[in-house]
Amino acid sequence: MTKNSFSMYKCKPLFFSLLSILFVPPFFIQILYIKNQV
Repeated sequence: MTKNSFSMYKCKPLFFSLLSILFVPPFFIQILYIKNQV
């Protein structure tokens, strides 16, 4: 494992947390909306 790939590996959780912050709220709202529709 090279040093560069290790830093990429360390950076990935941060990237995924950013993605989840961006994508989870609308997804969650959509689920709630669908549940309310039923």
